[in-house]
Amino acid sequence: MSIAGIELCWLDLTLERPVSTARGAHAARPVIVVRVLTSAGEGFGECAALAEPTYGYEHAEGAWQVMESRLVPRLLAEPPGSPAGLMSALAGLRGHRMAKAAIEMALLDADLRAAGLSLAEHLGVSVDRVPAGAVVGRMESQERLVEEVARLADGGALRVRIKWSAGDPNEWLRAVRERFPELLLQVDANGSYRPSGVAELLEIDSLGLACIEQPFGADDLLAHAWLAERISTPVCLDESLSSPERVAEAVSLGACSLACLKPACLGGFAAALEARETCLRAGVGMWCGGMFETSFARIANAAFAALPGFVLPGDLSTEARFVEGDLLGLSPEVPSPAGGMPPGTVRVHRGPGVAPPPDPSALARLASRREWFPAS
Repeated sequence: MSIAGIELCWLDLTLERPVSTARGAHAARPVIVVRVLTSAGEGFGECAALAEPTYGYEHAEGAWQVMESRLVPRLLAEPPGSPAGLMSALAGLRGHRMAKAAIEMALLDADLRAAGLSLAEHLGVSVDRVPAGAVVGRMESQERLVEEVARLADGGALRVRIKWSAGDPNEWLRAVRERFPELLLQVDANGSYRPSGVAELLEIDSLGLACIEQPFGADDLLAHAWLAERISTPVCLDESLSSPERVAEAVSLGACSLACLKPACLGGFAAALEARETCLRAGVGMWCGGMFETSFARIANAAFAALPGFVLPGDLSTEARFVEGDLLGLSPEVPSPAGGMPPGTVRVHRGPGVAPPPDPSALARLASRREWFPAS
């Protein structure tokens, strides 16, 4: 595989329903689409970096700049090779895993399309569908929280993740549990608690939650290990798991019994597969998280989430989040029985590539900035 050129496309999207978290509200959703033209064909990737550096240090504008000034020029200077071999050229540049993951996805997509293989076939996935969950942002009242969970549950979501923060009224969660005694519920604190506030967490330990996600800061693995010994609810890590090495460290410390694995945040599918192997060896359950992606990246994530070891429904629903529409022109609905699929599940893509290619007219309409980098 040799690279003829790489195009970066900037899309200014807006979340249809802004999502409030412990780290702030998400409304604007810039998306960087990477298009590579290779000797094998064309491929696409999507960068998961958010508008602001609230999830981690990476953000969309910074990802564009590092791709434009560092990653793309270095990649174009490489001799022909496999996607993995080409990506090894970027290993010497530290960090920027979301930007690297977008490039890896585009190279892999081109390679798989040329071979007529799907990502599911490449990964050895045997199932045709995976369960999907949904996310509820922080609400202004108990009534609104219950209503929003009801909307998603009625739409088919098999698991609802509630954005939560230290100091939020725990009785709101009790009201949700009373209304939905059988629904898989988890709370995502986005690192808002301190170890001194563990009493608040112990108060919700009796609610039968699937997990408490990222209660403490991303760097505080020891605090999570300490909590895991004192609470019956599974402790899940997300922001802490920024690389395969970090996953191995967290697992070795007993900091989590569940791991939220996001290929884009770990550095791509190769890194995510390495992290999965670590969790499998340690008996740590997994689920595939989301970053408010378009359905292109979510379809790719669904193939990863279809592998053995994923014990909770992932953030894979195609619920309408983007006002401007979707890159693939898909119906903006929560997973439903449409097309013969059971409620609460999404289909595993079996066509060539990581997902169906973006619609060129949608890409042209949504892109506010495009830059082409030809090979020298």
